[in-house]
Amino acid sequence: MTTQTTSLVGFRPSATSIDSFTFARNYIHDLNTSSTISVYGIHLFDTNSAAATCVIVNNMITLSPTAPLTLRGIYDQTATGEKYNLYNNSIFIGGTVSGASNSDAYFWSIASTSDARDNIFVNGRTGGTGKHYAYHTNTTLANLTSDYNDIYNTGGTGNVFGNNGTADVANLATWKLAPTTGTGKDANSISADPQFASTTNLHITRTSPGTPSPVENNAGTPLLVGNDFDADLRAATPDIGADEVMSVNFSQTTYRPEVAGTNEGDTAIITVNRTSGAGAAAVVNFTVGGGSATGGAACGAGVDYITPASLTLNFATGDTAKTFNVVTCTDGLFEGNETVPLTLTSITGDAIKGTPDTATVNILDVDAQPSASISNVTQNELDSGTSTFNFAVTLSGASATATTINYSTADVSATNGSDYVGVLSSSINIPATQTSGNILITVNGDTTYESNEAFTVTITSPDVTIGNATGTGTITNDDAPPAFSITPTVTHNEGDAGTTAYAFTVTKTGSTDLSSSVDYATLDAPLCLPAARLTSRQFRPRP
Repeated sequence: MTTQTTSLVGFRPSATSIDSFTFARNYIHDLNTSSTISVYGIHLFDTNSAAATCVIVNNMITLSPTAPLTLRGIYDQTATGEKYNLYNNSIFIGGTVSGASNSDAYFWSIASTSDARDNIFVNGRTGGTGKHYAYHTNTTLANLTSDYNDIYNTGGTGNVFGNNGTADVANLATWKLAPTTGTGKDANSISADPQFASTTNLHITRTSPGTPSPVENNAGTPLLVGNDFDADLRAATPDIGADEVMSVNFSQTTYRPEVAGTNEGDTAIITVNRTSGAGAAAVVNFTVGGGSATGGAACGAGVDYITPASLTLNFATGDTAKTFNVVTCTDGLFEGNETVPLTLTSITGDAIKGTPDTATVNILDVDAQPSASISNVTQNELDSGTSTFNFAVTLSGASATATTINYSTADVSATNGSDYVGVLSSSINIPATQTSGNILITVNGDTTYESNEAFTVTITSPDVTIGNATGTGTITNDDAPPAFSITPTVTHNEGDAGTTAYAFTVTKTGSTDLSSSVDYATLDAPLCLPAARLTSRQFRPRP
């Protein structure tokens, strides 16, 4: 509009014959002009004072033209005895001006019987030599009821909280004081940025999903005004302003699969609620994943859960909750408990992001943690070079990740360095899904006849429990034992008296690395003579 000469108005009831009416759920905006005239979003002028009360409810008014000398969101100019209820309206006045320009978000100017509750009055206009008020009254305050409003001014040149018809009022605390210092009104009102989505979109948003705006959470008072600007059902104790805030959030922060013991293989049912009433349509987008569990299109190798085919929830008008499922998978692998993060990412339509907007599905592993055991090895040494003793390490079950087995050796009767190559500290990895591995110990060969010798290999692990922790390596001797022989005959004269020693020599052939002992015993041997010499003369029996 560029050619108006007096005023530019969004809505004006102006006749004493007008009976009661309700003006509801209207969006008044873009009343722009290049003329220095007056611009009013709603101008309440005349009604039939004998009729019932007129109602201005659930409207949004946003005005930011730069030219007019006077700018008002709601200008209540009705006379004494005329009755208006102004409930749950949202008004924003903005822009930067120069010259003698004045503005009011709400101006109660005469003495009508008006009831202004649960409204948002914001004036963000600055500049010029005039004043820009969030709330402006005259001095006849007895006919005005005003409470549970959000009255907010942004500050700046000429921008003032309010005027009580006598003087400017700097803040809400002073406004609540009795006239003429204040108004004696708005005992339960607030003064805070309502967090409009923008200067032209007066729906409520939030600077943080977990922090409701000041006008939310039962900030208003029950007025039985019905649905809000979007036709959303009001809460029993409503929000302040035209927008009853609908927020969507997860029903809880942690979900466990809800069937058969909360284990993997079950289905987690995720509920997303729309709070504060039944709103119009809304589309909620979300993500699933990014935690320790791995998603996929179907259960199979390496897949812990099935990623939902759709990551969008469609709330129809009146819907207050939607669900989606996270199906978890069994895999027969130990992997520990795993997590699936959930995040509400974006919302279009009749809702904003609430809290909690993140949640987690906890998948509880049904597979027991494996234990590791090591075998014993008994093996011949070689006569030369080296041989390998292969100790088998077995897991009682498979793991989804590689298993580290640490090991070290210790002497028993074998000697590190000479009999085998000892290990102070080392490790092997058993790959994911595998159940066995091998520890290889080098044994040195020799040709020495010796006793069987032994050493041990002891295992530990940061990933699994330990069953049999120690394996024994037995090095069996494969060299021939030494041979022993004794002088077959010793001939020596007996003496005529006393004793005579007969020395028999024992000879050891073969390995001499071990000390040896030989047991011996004597036996009587028969005297053997030629038959010719056996005569009766030589052997005569005694009488």
